[in-house]
Amino acid sequence: MRASYTGANCAGVAHRTSALVARGVAVIACFALLGVTFSVLPGIVRGAHVPALSATSDNVTIDATTDLTFVPSSFSVYPGAMVHLKLVQQASTAHTFNLSSDRNATIPTGDTTSEVEAFLQAHGVFVQHNLGSVPGNTTYLNFTAPGVGTYEYVCVLHFSDGMRGVMTSTRGTPPSPSALPVPPVDLAIFGGVVIAIVALVLFLLRPGRQARQAREEEIARNSARRRRPPT
Repeated sequence: MRASYTGANCAGVAHRTSALVARGVAVIACFALLGVTFSVLPGIVRGAHVPALSATSDNVTIDATTDLTFVPSSFSVYPGAMVHLKLVQQASTAHTFNLSSDRNATIPTGDTTSEVEAFLQAHGVFVQHNLGSVPGNTTYLNFTAPGVGTYEYVCVLHFSDGMRGVMTSTRGTPPSPSALPVPPVDLAIFGGVVIAIVALVLFLLRPGRQARQAREEEIARNSARRRRPPT
């Protein structure tokens, strides 16, 4: 009888030991995952939601209006940056958008349409596009920002009416993506992941109901054996 009792105790101890080891490994894994989350996830969500203006990219939207103007009539870029240009036709009058590649050059105000076209042909353009005459027509174009300087953009058809603007390429310091704030939705996602991991850790640390009940039953059996008189 005593041998059987000892064997049962050994089996119980082995079972509890293996359960504790498994729970310990799970807890360690959860803490490791929590550490990875703290170190990696903020960078991921920042990278996913960085605003368009960064060290390597500029977003610019220009409207061609019914007043024969470009809005805005000026904008700035960083040399070497990829410029994502959005052209929006707001008028039912045909417009063009021509961005000269001639640095620090000014097209004479009195030039006619043919003279402006000749100037652009002689000096080159970064962008040359016909916006058409349908209001709401939108075009997306990309180009690399040139070296430091000023560059004119014009509507060839309405240059004499003053439809022109200036792009300035400057050596300013673009905002660093790492310095930009994380949007609230990213913080919510990050917080949710952290809470879920912490909850899992607490769940694993909590003794299981079945394991606790089994230990209570084992204690009761052992107590009954000890009280039983020897035969």
